[in-house]
Amino acid sequence: MSFSVDVNILIYSINKDSEWHTRAKVFLEKMARAPETWVMPWPVAHSFLRITTHAGILPNPLAPSQAVFVLDSLIGQPNIRFVSETDLFWSAYKKEVLSGHFRGSAISDVIIAAIMKEHGVGTLYTADRDFLRFKGIRSINPLISGAG
Repeated sequence: MSFSVDVNILIYSINKDSEWHTRAKVFLEKMARAPETWVMPWPVAHSFLRITTHAGILPNPLAPSQAVFVLDSLIGQPNIRFVSETDLFWSAYKKEVLSGHFRGSAISDVIIAAIMKEHGVGTLYTADRDFLRFKGIRSINPLISGAG
């Protein structure tokens, strides 16, 4: 079984100002040693770069070179596979959008969910409760006790 990790977990793992920093960092280190392959949708990487380098979002944003270094270290892991849309994307994406549950800023989550479904990934580790609305994706918050 493969899984994916949402951008919020990646951000907490590098944001030392976050109350979730230590838990997220320990979780990612554990997943890096896991025998399973994780699937990282490219939109998660894009969001990581956008958010972690933005001074209006993080009190101590990363320099672009630091953010790229973090992603390079993930890309270099043998059990992480970065994925993007395939020919099946539009069908999965359109189905979620037309379900009527997602609008506006939630569309970013729809993109991630559609890519996960395309690649047969059914589990997402995230602190974002919005992913609970997606059928076919098991959303687990690894930052709370007993999860992950």
